[in-house]
Amino acid sequence: MQDRELAQYLVKENLVVKDRMQKAIEMQKTIGGSLGQILVKLGFITDEHLSKAVARAEGLPFEDIGDLILPQALINSIPRDIIEKHQVIPIHRDEDSITLAVTDPLDVEAIDEITFLTGKRVGTVMASKEQIRRAITRFYYDEEGGESSLLGEAGTATIGGEAVPQWKLKQALIPLLIEKGIITEQEILAKAKEL
Repeated sequence: MQDRELAQYLVKENLVVKDRMQKAIEMQKTIGGSLGQILVKLGFITDEHLSKAVARAEGLPFEDIGDLILPQALINSIPRDIIEKHQVIPIHRDEDSITLAVTDPLDVEAIDEITFLTGKRVGTVMASKEQIRRAITRFYYDEEGGESSLLGEAGTATIGGEAVPQWKLKQALIPLLIEKGIITEQEILAKAKEL
């Protein structure tokens, strides 16, 4: 769904009032990024309400995946790097199809890549970004000790069996957070000024 269509839909459905939408659009022109995520960051709509609205507008079911329990075979059916790249979670699989919880139902690249990898037809349901992030952490990191045990002693981390200096991880973190739309440069600068 394009940002303009999203703005019109949210205002039409009275999920965001016009003046707040205009403020978000102006902010988007200034800092860039996704209109939906700007609306969430400004507190004009919750991540869950935004995802539900996009699902309704696109005619897709919305799935609450907060308490999801997945079999290990389903988790292992798609590599973690693909899951993280596309921000999707497999929630169901049968003989010839797999269903993904997604935040972007129009991410054709994700659907094509997972179809190719699994050899299965891919169906989608919408879920909130926050729930998908939590599910990725829960299902793809907990068995390895989670993020809290990522950093080892002597300022290094072991990732995929390879030791990586802690400073490299810190250096990579901010651009990654900005790229994923989790935080803006302005938010980072504001926090740095507080320190």
